[in-house]
Amino acid sequence: MNDTLKDAAIALFSLFVLSGFVNHRVNRAAEIDLRRTLRGGEVHASVRPDGVFGLLAGQSSSTRIRASGFHSDRLPFIIQHGAGLRAHVRRLDLEFQDFTLRDAPVKRFFASLPKVSIDIGSAFFRERIVIRTAGEGTAVATVDSEGMQRFIQKKYPDFKNVQVTLTPGFVSVAADTPILGAVSLVEMRGRLTHREGRFLEISEPVMLLNGRETAPAFAQTRANAINPVLDIDRDLGLAGFLYITEVEVGEGIVTIRGRATVPPDPQKRATE
Repeated sequence: MNDTLKDAAIALFSLFVLSGFVNHRVNRAAEIDLRRTLRGGEVHASVRPDGVFGLLAGQSSSTRIRASGFHSDRLPFIIQHGAGLRAHVRRLDLEFQDFTLRDAPVKRFFASLPKVSIDIGSAFFRERIVIRTAGEGTAVATVDSEGMQRFIQKKYPDFKNVQVTLTPGFVSVAADTPILGAVSLVEMRGRLTHREGRFLEISEPVMLLNGRETAPAFAQTRANAINPVLDIDRDLGLAGFLYITEVEVGEGIVTIRGRATVPPDPQKRATE
């Protein structure tokens, strides 16, 4: 091998090593930063460079972050504007399983966000993921009947012995609750609908009181008292992150679909 080829081979090998080191540092930064926000559970990050030397040029075709079994008051990312070098990610995928967001147990949450940029200095030197920009993507979340049951029990402490049944198109909630000064068994069945991209509500309610069907007007009054069943901003802290476009009730599961992006820092927004 002549000296020119030898030097080229050494340079190529060095770039491979450096690219691998950068990839390791970014993965480590993502995992460490997430553990500051997510309590418990497991976190894994995977960065796929855009080409062999993509990370050296600040380019990634995709970054996937997986986490499970954690508790958190919010999802871990916000937009923070600022100067400095940026790494650009074509697609950021978030895949969370079996976790609790505030008081709501969530079976699965998946979001795919395009055109994300992060601050290189923060990731490389401070082991923090600071997102500068993000496009609008899609998200899907699933909640099972047990998770909904636990959530309703916490949100409405007057409800005792809560039972939730999910069948295609319908949600049924049964609970012992005070009505007109006496504890009664209330059973309500209806459709689960979304409103304003934020609220989930029981519509077209049919209600049984101690086993006897009530008048439609009374059933609607009781439904109004507990609607919205879920406010994704107040109950989940997803303000600006998710906008609901579809809700589907299946056998034992509720699937929520919507548009997703990374919201701006609420503290910065409040001072602007």
